[in-house]
Amino acid sequence: MSIISRLLLLFGIGASAEILTKKAMGLAGRERVMESVEAFKEALAQDPLYVPAYDGLGKLYFRMGFRDQADREFAIADGLDTLRIDPDNLEKGLKMGRAMMEKGLHQLVVTHTEHLLKLNPRHADLLKMLGLSYKALGNDSRARQLLQTGLERWTRDPDFYLHLGSLELRSGSKEEGEQLTQMARLLGRIVADPVDAASRVTLARYFIKRRKLSEAAEYMRQAVAIEPNNAEYWLELAETYIESGSSPAAADAFRKATRLIPADPRPQKGLARAYLQLGRTEESRAAKELAAVLEGGQGEAENATKGARFIKYLLSINEFERAESGLRDMLAKWPDSLDLKLIQARLLYKDQKFEEALAMLKTVVQEKEKSAEAHIWMAMSYQRLGDTMSALAEGQLAIRLAPKSHVAHKVLGDIYREQKKFSMAENAYETAENLKSAKTKK
Repeated sequence: MSIISRLLLLFGIGASAEILTKKAMGLAGRERVMESVEAFKEALAQDPLYVPAYDGLGKLYFRMGFRDQADREFAIADGLDTLRIDPDNLEKGLKMGRAMMEKGLHQLVVTHTEHLLKLNPRHADLLKMLGLSYKALGNDSRARQLLQTGLERWTRDPDFYLHLGSLELRSGSKEEGEQLTQMARLLGRIVADPVDAASRVTLARYFIKRRKLSEAAEYMRQAVAIEPNNAEYWLELAETYIESGSSPAAADAFRKATRLIPADPRPQKGLARAYLQLGRTEESRAAKELAAVLEGGQGEAENATKGARFIKYLLSINEFERAESGLRDMLAKWPDSLDLKLIQARLLYKDQKFEEALAMLKTVVQEKEKSAEAHIWMAMSYQRLGDTMSALAEGQLAIRLAPKSHVAHKVLGDIYREQKKFSMAENAYETAENLKSAKTKK
């Protein structure tokens, strides 16, 4: 150090970063550690790009046992040196930028790393770092632009939602800011709890509001994987697929919901829409009709016919207790309904009350003689009571009334077999099977 420099340093006049760094090194050599730290900081205040000051301060921190602070100073020194030679070195630039942010050197972050965006326009860490620095500098417009770019690309990174949310709140956009902040919390909660289905569903709903249907579907899939028996989650997943145009996936999700809540019309309504999108018009019509049947069973049925259709559906899915309870209520309301009486006879047969079933069926055929279904059940009741001749007569009458009913042919086959007329039984069974196959193919 020259005599003039020493004199300037002695009186504190015009001390450069170089002079102050040498002073800091001298103080460190004399174990005046804290004075040395202050001198290094003064040097960097004079010239925040002076590499030897960062390097010297880093070594001093390391000697003091402050490893994190040492790494921070070394990262800045290394980054400044490297970027002079290799300005496109992303790894060193990021490491340096983060260290500068820790020291509050946001203007330096912007000045010395923004050029890296040209080659890495959608790099998450770079966008986050520059966005936060611009935010700290009060340039909300540029910060929002960078953070929004990051959010569009990295939809599962909570940091982008959190920081963008705080910007929106600061600008007065309360609803948007609160939504983004809540999404950040949910993303963090999901990472912390791998079996939190409710948070995933809530997050999916936010994504739907933002028209991010792919992300919404992903989190709904995670929710149903965690709680596969939650019909409401399957319905929400299916609706998300419908909105995104994924009709095959929607149909599959609606079918799963149907198995969980078979008496609820909503899955059938959804299936009708999904099948229509797929061009499967017959299946769409069938699902729509079944939905109407199920709706007829909700609350009070509009009429006995709709009520009977609903009770039949409940029986088809083995909801016997609910069917019996509903039937009692409907018979009290429509005691003369033949459709309801026929169902009551079926339930009596199921409970092995064959004589009571026959009595009820006879009242039905008295008013509706050509009811093939009533005659089929009469044939089955007579058979169980051991009256094979009456059973045969009813079975043959049922076939004359409904020659394409595979059920009638099967019942007749059972009667023939009991009478040991095996050849006739075989023919009846074969006919029943052929009719059933033909119906299935349609």
